[in-house]
Amino acid sequence: AFSGTPSGSPYGAADPSVSYAGSAARRLKQVVFAGTRTRGLVIGEGAFYGADALSSITLPADLVKLEKFAFGATKNLVNVEVAINREMTVDESKNAYATGAFSDKDGKYYVKNLVIGDDAPFMEVCGIFGAKNLEKITVGNNPNFATESNGEILFDKDKTTIIYYADSRKDEEYVIPETVTSIGAGVFDSKYRLKKITIGSKVATIGENAFANCTALEEVSFTKTAAGVDEVSLVIGKNAFTKCSKLVKVEIPTRTIEIGEGCFERCDAITEITVPEGVVAIGDRAFNDCDELVVVNLPATLEYFYETSADEKKNPIQDLAVFTACEKLAEINIAAGNEYFVSYDGILCTAEKVDDKYVARTVLCSPAAKAGVVTLPATITRLGNNAFNNNVEITEIKFEEGNDEVELSFGSKVFNGCTKLTTFNLPVGMKNIPQNLFYGCEALRKVVIPYTVENIEVRAFYLGSSSNCLTSIEFMPTPEGKTAVPLTIADGAYYSYSYSGAPSYYVHTAFAYVKATSIVLPERTVRIGAYAFAGLGITEIEIPASVTSIGQGAFSECNA
Repeated sequence: AFSGTPSGSPYGAADPSVSYAGSAARRLKQVVFAGTRTRGLVIGEGAFYGADALSSITLPADLVKLEKFAFGATKNLVNVEVAINREMTVDESKNAYATGAFSDKDGKYYVKNLVIGDDAPFMEVCGIFGAKNLEKITVGNNPNFATESNGEILFDKDKTTIIYYADSRKDEEYVIPETVTSIGAGVFDSKYRLKKITIGSKVATIGENAFANCTALEEVSFTKTAAGVDEVSLVIGKNAFTKCSKLVKVEIPTRTIEIGEGCFERCDAITEITVPEGVVAIGDRAFNDCDELVVVNLPATLEYFYETSADEKKNPIQDLAVFTACEKLAEINIAAGNEYFVSYDGILCTAEKVDDKYVARTVLCSPAAKAGVVTLPATITRLGNNAFNNNVEITEIKFEEGNDEVELSFGSKVFNGCTKLTTFNLPVGMKNIPQNLFYGCEALRKVVIPYTVENIEVRAFYLGSSSNCLTSIEFMPTPEGKTAVPLTIADGAYYSYSYSGAPSYYVHTAFAYVKATSIVLPERTVRIGAYAFAGLGITEIEIPASVTSIGQGAFSECNA
């Protein structure tokens, strides 16, 4: 309603299809919510985003809902009073007042002083108002909150949820009270003195960003459940331990069922992660950018990886980025008996049951430190997004001989950054060579194309620059007894223009930037698309009798 950004540009909502184009919020110096409303007040997502002139706000008595980013990017809004007067359960409060309500889209909060009125319901203050800059919370006689250490630590009235831990505390170690069952969002965010945290056996949820940016934290200890006592299932939330750069030791308890998105992202000191049996789901980016991580062990109980949509739904994904930029990661292991995933020579793949055994189907992640020649099983049907992303030590990828009826598909950026990959024998069964398949493979010089390929798309062999190019493309002959599959080379485009007085060209063709001087097309080729070989330096090409159509400009500007 009043949204904008400090620069005056539109604020984009969590849903990319929505944006708030106003910039009036930049000049608002005061907002007063007068009177009361029968049905209560809802302050929607991004309503006052970028209201830089605001220095204080009072949330009114009839506020029933406060959505994400409502007061985001309000850099001078440092004083907030909560005058809400409503009875709510803890769960109702969490649903009504969103985590990130005072956050900008980069996760920055600015509130320093928070006053909670005597009639306000319980709320997770660090999730809503932020923890990093929050210097003081005043709760007065509100019966919905309990305090310790002169207000430096704040809980709900029963001390089952911890929601605030002051920056002023000098503890290097902290033991969360045994009464606590939930660690609120952002409670320990950026508590740079903490070196060890002990979490009790009754804790069922660790909130979003609960221990994020604890740069001195070295150890997280989970108290074991006493004998004869039923274990409490544990969900570790989104970004719970992200950027804990000195965290070396964390034994995830066996009662854990879910590890949230970005949970251990950028935990640079961890060398090995063992996800215990019982964990069913792992969020996207859970272990991204862990510089020293070498081994990951995943359980038989793991069913899916997920990402959270704009409406907070957890959607299972297969093309994932859970271990991206873990440059020392050498192996990803899956415990025997998993029905959804398998590890093939340390490479994480989806699984499918065939003849009473589980075979690899989609390559999800090849560890970045994988080196040398990689041989994939004939059962593979897809190489997922980023499957070999930044595998800088792999020199060759090939497939086992097997079922040539299997059709292989590719995600995006499959081989991006495979800087030492020199040879790739595409598998029999592959039907389409997609655009930019080898993008980022700057050392690749030879590709062998199987007899099953039916279509070659534009820029199929583009490696990312005009200086790094394929020098050899070889077509496998159709074996005796097999029916020849018609091959089509896609239509492209070739534009010439003047740049600083010199002629230049934009190439969008099937063989763009290939530097082979001789190409022999297979007998099954039926169509050579427009501009297919335009601008190449080929001196010789053999066009078989099977070709019935040659497109416009197919060999234009072929200047050897």
